[in-house]
Amino acid sequence: MAEEVKAHETSTSMVKAALAELDAGTDIALKVRVLCSSACDLRGKIVKIIAQDAVVAKEIELTDFDGTVNETDEFVVKAPTRPGEYTWTAMFPAQEKEGVLQHEESSTPFSFTVKPHETSIAVWDVPSPIVFNTKFKLKVGVKCSADCKLTDNKIEIYDHEGAKVATGTLGGVPWSGTDALYWAEGELKAPSTDGYYRWTAKFPEPDLEPHEGASYTFRIQNCKAA
Repeated sequence: MAEEVKAHETSTSMVKAALAELDAGTDIALKVRVLCSSACDLRGKIVKIIAQDAVVAKEIELTDFDGTVNETDEFVVKAPTRPGEYTWTAMFPAQEKEGVLQHEESSTPFSFTVKPHETSIAVWDVPSPIVFNTKFKLKVGVKCSADCKLTDNKIEIYDHEGAKVATGTLGGVPWSGTDALYWAEGELKAPSTDGYYRWTAKFPEPDLEPHEGASYTFRIQNCKAA
């Protein structure tokens, strides 16, 4: 009676796993290790990264073998664009040869949290003082924590009474000397009485998922004409 050939056991682990928190849609750097119980050279075999919805996010070859351990090169996959908590899996599939199981499947989970991109606002070129009841201009810039392109998104300006007094559209070219500060120029009308006022520039939560909104309060000084 022929002796039954037993498949080699394998174990899969993360050499480099995802950070605990990631900006949505950004790169996740990973590296995977596979160990065979008989110290087989598994170079050229595929490791799969399985997303939470059972979709294969990446297939990557094992490229290094030191006589005991097989590893992939470091590689990247894209984080989900929807914020939330995720558990993905690195899986080494079962290996067959001529219908005979050679190596058993093994896998390891890794978890991470995807967070929305924070945005921040800057306001500059505010004239001071401003003659009351006259028009003036200022600039408003918005930057994403992941340096996303924010072109065509809206900004809004509210006066000291909470009334919306201006809107603008972020342009296609970042402010000179910055990588991703997208800006717009707004024209406003000063209050009808002199004094100090606190106005607010807002970047409403845009349709461009997954960005958060932001606001910035700035002060204007109003005065009578000389």
